[in-house]
Amino acid sequence: MFAAVLIGLIGYGMFNGAMWTQFQTRTVNKITADENERITAQKNEIAAIEAGTSQPRLYRDPRDPAFMGGIFGGSGRFVWMSPAPLAALSVGQSDLYPYYFKVAVGSKQNFMSNDEIENPHNLLAGSFDLAFVIVYLFPLVILALSFNLLSQEKEQGTLALTLSQPLNLRSLVLGKIIARFVPIAILTTTFVLLGGFLVGVDFSADGAARQMVLWIIATIIYAAFWFGLAALVNSFGKSSATNALTLAGIWLLLVLIIPALLNIFTTTLYPVASRTEIVQATRRAAEDADARSGQLLSKYLTDHPELTPTNTKAEFGEYFSRIIVATLDAEKQTQPVLDDFNRQLTNRQQLVNRFRFISPAVVVQEAFNDLAGTSQPRYAEFTKQADEYHQMWRGFYYPKILRQDTINSADYAELPRFSYIAESSDAVTQRVFAGLIGLLAPTVLVFAFAVINLRRYLIAG
Repeated sequence: MFAAVLIGLIGYGMFNGAMWTQFQTRTVNKITADENERITAQKNEIAAIEAGTSQPRLYRDPRDPAFMGGIFGGSGRFVWMSPAPLAALSVGQSDLYPYYFKVAVGSKQNFMSNDEIENPHNLLAGSFDLAFVIVYLFPLVILALSFNLLSQEKEQGTLALTLSQPLNLRSLVLGKIIARFVPIAILTTTFVLLGGFLVGVDFSADGAARQMVLWIIATIIYAAFWFGLAALVNSFGKSSATNALTLAGIWLLLVLIIPALLNIFTTTLYPVASRTEIVQATRRAAEDADARSGQLLSKYLTDHPELTPTNTKAEFGEYFSRIIVATLDAEKQTQPVLDDFNRQLTNRQQLVNRFRFISPAVVVQEAFNDLAGTSQPRYAEFTKQADEYHQMWRGFYYPKILRQDTINSADYAELPRFSYIAESSDAVTQRVFAGLIGLLAPTVLVFAFAVINLRRYLIAG
C-alpha cells in the first residue's frame, strides 16, 4: 500500500511540474515566433519604403527609432530564459519570478513589472511537484514504516524471544532499517528516472545527467536521515503511540515550523519596500522629471553635443527627446530605492543559505531548486542580464532618437541580440555538493546517537 501511495505521489508531482514547464516552453516558443514574424514584416516594410513601393504608416513607421525602440512599448525585443533540463522536477521560484521580458527604451520598471497574472492563493500554497513530494510527504511515508521498529515487538512480547537468537539489538534495528530503506530507495530512484524520461527531461543537456544523479543522492540521504531519526526515537524504549507522536512532532518542527520561522526571521531582519511603494516612488520621480524635461533636455544636449539633431524634420523629435531625458532623470532619482530593494533580497538569500542547515527540509529544497534551475539566484542572474541588454538596447536607439535619425535596412544587422548565459553546471554541482555534505552530517549523528542509546535499551518492561 505504501509503495502504491508513494508511486502515485511521485507521478502526480512530476505531472504537475511537467505541465508548468510545458506552459513556460509554449510561452517562450510563442513570443519568439511572434517576434520573428514581426521583425520580418518590419524588414520587408522598410525595404518597400526604400524602394518607393510603399508609404510609411503614421506613428508606426519602421524607420522611426522611437517606434522601433519601443518608446511607448509598441516594438522592442523579447528576452527570455528557457526552463532548465530538470525544471519539471521542482517548480521552485519559477512561479514567482518572470522568465521573459519585452525590452524597450523606456524605464526598466515598465517592462520588468509586467508579470503574468496568477492566483495569489496558488502562489502562497506553492506547487505540488516532485520536490514537494520528497521534502514534505516522503518523510511521512518513511515514519509510517518505521515508527515501531522495536516498540511493536516489545509490546507483543516477541522482542526478548527474537534477541535470544545469536543476534544483538543493534543488528536487529539495522536489519529492519535496511529492509525498509533499500526498497524505498530503489522504488523512488526507479520512478523518478522513469518519470524524468516520460516528462521529457533532456538528459543529454550539459550537466543534466550529473544533476539528476545529485537529485537522487539528495533524496537518498534525506531518506536516511528520517530512518535514522526513527531509529533514535525507538531507542528510548517508548510505546508505539508515543513514538508516532514524537516523530510527527519532529516532522512538524523540521519541515514546517523551522522553515516558516526562518522565513519570518529573514523578512523581519531584511524588510523590503512593497511593489506599491516602488511604483509610487517611480511615479513621483517621473512627474518631477517630466515637469523639468525642457531644462533637462537642454542640459543633456549641452553635455552631449554629438547628439544634437542635425535636422528637425521629425514631427515629434523633441517630444521623444524630452521623454528620454525625463526617463533617465527619474531613474536616477529612484535608483537608491531599487538598489535597497535588491540588496535586501540578496541579504535574505544569503541568510537562508547560512541557516539552511538547521532544517534538512530547507537544505533539500534549496538543493532541488538549484538542480532544477528554479532557484532565486538563477532568476536574479536572468534579471541582471536582461538589465544589461536593456542598456545595450538603449545605447543603440537613444542616439538615433536624439539626433532624429532614421532606421534603414542595414541597421537591422547591428541590433543588439540577447542570449541568456546560464551558470555553469560545475558551479551548481559545487553548491549542491556543499549542501549535501551539510545534510549528511546530521544523518550520521542521528544514527550514532541511536546506536549509543540502544546500549541502554530495556528489552522487557
